[in-house]
Amino acid sequence: MLPAFFRKFPLFADLDDRELATIAAVAKTRRYAKDDVIFYADESGDIFCLIREGQVKVTMISPEGKEIILKILGPGDFFGEMALLDDEPRSATVAALNPLSTLSIAAFNFRSLLKSNASITYKVLVSLCQRVRAAERSRF
Repeated sequence: MLPAFFRKFPLFADLDDRELATIAAVAKTRRYAKDDVIFYADESGDIFCLIREGQVKVTMISPEGKEIILKILGPGDFFGEMALLDDEPRSATVAALNPLSTLSIAAFNFRSLLKSNASITYKVLVSLCQRVRAAERSRF
């Protein structure tokens, strides 16, 4: 995959060609069918995912056993970062709503990207803050 392709993702839009080449070297394309589960809540985290095509639903199970959809994500969005940042199990289940193509980055490589690039780290933090704010608003 060409490094410039990664510029399509807002997370990587500000990076130079060398930085994009580093990401391209470690990212793996993965494809999923509709309803495939990418990972389950409470699993350990080993990958960070960027959505190329398709959509995912991020869900939790309520105490009553009902599925609660927390978020629908699509092209350009990412998921899987929380478990890689805090070394805790996955907080939610993520499943494909339709045929899905992702770019996956292994935990070690994701952490290296964050350590070496403040722009990516900042954008991940902003995204986490937006998700926390949305969760807080939905409580009322």
